[in-house]
Order: sequence, then C-alpha cells, then structure tokens
Amino acid sequence: MSFTERIQRFQKSITGKVDVVFLPISTDLQYLTGVPRDIPNYGAVMHPGAWLEGAWLTPDAKPILLLPRMTAEFGGLNEISNIEIRVLGDWDDPANLVRDIFKGFNLPAAPRIAISNQTTGESVVNLQKIIPGAQFLSATDLLRPLRVVKSEDEIAVMRRAG
Repeated sequence: MSFTERIQRFQKSITGKVDVVFLPISTDLQYLTGVPRDIPNYGAVMHPGAWLEGAWLTPDAKPILLLPRMTAEFGGLNEISNIEIRVLGDWDDPANLVRDIFKGFNLPAAPRIAISNQTTGESVVNLQKIIPGAQFLSATDLLRPLRVVKSEDEIAVMRRAG
C-alpha cells in the first residue's frame, strides 16, 4: 500500500471523529506518510517553532508538514509527494503559522484535535494557548487499527527481517 493510500484510508477513518490531527516527527508520522523519523536535525534544535514540527491532517485536505529550513532542504524529503511542505523560518511566529493552518482547514472554534502519543508537552501547552476550547484526543489510538492489519508488502518485509 502506498503512503498516499495510507493517508487516504486514515483520513476516511477520522471523518466525524476529529477535526484535525497533529503527528510530530515520529513512528506514527513515518508509518502514515513515509517521512523518516530519523531525518537530520543538525544537533539540538532550538528555534521558536520546534514544538510544531510535524504533519497536520484533516479528513479532507492535503496534509501539511511543517519543518525548519535545514530539515526541509537537506532532510532527504524530495521524494515526498503526498504532503505540502511548509518551512518554519526563525523569523516566523509559530502561533501564527498554526493559526494560518487552522484557518486554511476551516476548523470550528472549538476543534477536536488528535495528537500523537509522542507529541511533546510543549506542543500541547502551546496549542492550548492558541485554541483554549480545543478538545484533545489520541491520534495514535485512531491510527492503531490501520497499523495492526498488515498488507502483503508489510508481511513480506517482516518475513525478510525474520
């Protein structure tokens, strides 16, 4: 199954359950999109938007991946075609970037936001400041049903690994 198909299956599965999903750079994101969890980070990342690095998905819009410039340009992501990549500049206000994404997704005033179990506390605290009425759910729990049923390709990989 291609990553585009995985994203589409996931989007269909979250319809009516959540308004938006946030997956930081993690195993969840790699499984769903192919964005590697070990992309170069060039040491300790200490920029104002580090807390929102990852992908934003809704049931019906093209996913958006936010990355710092160095990672976006040198992270080996040139084969990723199923996601819109947006670059976080040191000059950007991270809260405004999130607001712009939410505005583009046309979210309700009090959205249901699913976040990966691997999301940092800093991310959650900042999201709560931006959207105080948001309800948070587990994106990992929503993704798990897709991950446990293996495709023929995944089974073949596991056999080779065994």
